[in-house]
Amino acid sequence: MLTLDHYVELNEMFQQEELLSQLLEDSRAAIIVVDQHRHVVFASQVVLDLAGATDIRQALGRAPGDIFQCINANRSGCGKDENCCDCGAFLAIRNGLHGQDTDIECYMSIEADNKFMAKDFFVHAVPLWYKGEQYAILSLQDIGHEKRRRAFERIFFHDIINTVSAVKGLLQLLHEDLDGEHRELLDTVLPHFKLCVDEIKAQRKLMDAENSELELTIEPFSILELLQGLAALMRQSAHCSGKEIRVRADLDLDRLYSDRVLVHRVYMNLLKNALEATAKGGTIHLELAEQDSGFVLHVANPTYMPESVQHQIFHRSFSTKGPGRGLGTYSIHLLCTNYLHGRVWFESHPDTGTVFSVFLPQLYAEASSESISA
Repeated sequence: MLTLDHYVELNEMFQQEELLSQLLEDSRAAIIVVDQHRHVVFASQVVLDLAGATDIRQALGRAPGDIFQCINANRSGCGKDENCCDCGAFLAIRNGLHGQDTDIECYMSIEADNKFMAKDFFVHAVPLWYKGEQYAILSLQDIGHEKRRRAFERIFFHDIINTVSAVKGLLQLLHEDLDGEHRELLDTVLPHFKLCVDEIKAQRKLMDAENSELELTIEPFSILELLQGLAALMRQSAHCSGKEIRVRADLDLDRLYSDRVLVHRVYMNLLKNALEATAKGGTIHLELAEQDSGFVLHVANPTYMPESVQHQIFHRSFSTKGPGRGLGTYSIHLLCTNYLHGRVWFESHPDTGTVFSVFLPQLYAEASSESISA
């Protein structure tokens, strides 16, 4: 039976190895080193803080689940409960001690001081052969806040889409019973409600895209009708007050096979950005044409972008509109490049203004299934 003194000596040995000790202590992540028995021989201060330990002796010679007071460890000891075989930390340690690098998520339920809580970690394990003995180094990243945020986002979008869609349905029923001026007024309101629903769905898809969780729904639709509909709606918005939107396109354009919601988001952001960049009295020109088994849209506005803006225009948090903005051109680039398999580029000159261009290809191959994961 290995004693605490044995693990204190091992810990001191690691501490005396200056390069190794500095590497472990300087890491901002929670670092644990375990021996072949899965017992801790080193734990960084971050680990002690996460586990609520005040002294390294509270961690040495114990398994990670024992340190964090995992409910499975409380029952049988860390690694000995029937549930441990599916534990991310257990699998990472096992692989690390067998010479394998491992990246895995670990979901830990904790019961401490008569309180129940949960911790979610991303665990990276690497093997370490040191002075003739096999060890594993674990790096633990707390991802609980990210997991909670994603869960709340999904609940929020689910609830708000259901609510807005229900109101839209009631307005459509009301539309059937109205006539005259009241029906004309509702005819004006309904497209904006549809736009509201599409905007919410598009925002949800953008968040899914950023988290690599987006699934595309490929279907054929009229790209010209989509563009004309957006232009008609934006002409009624405050963004377009005192400005003009002109659309130029062949009337017999083919349909586009793509994700309609994502294309809607890309075109909407292009048009919004152009309107916001244009002073009253200015005109935005939209030109849509078929090109290379797809479509290219040019969105022109009369305003020149300074070079300092051009250099950062596709950065995630950059914005010319102040703090808290800056997802417009970033989302265009993200969705076009990573999901719609297209391209986006721009040209800006002091004499002619700025033109953003987006090419979207036909996604015929993906259209055979209901959805694809990008």
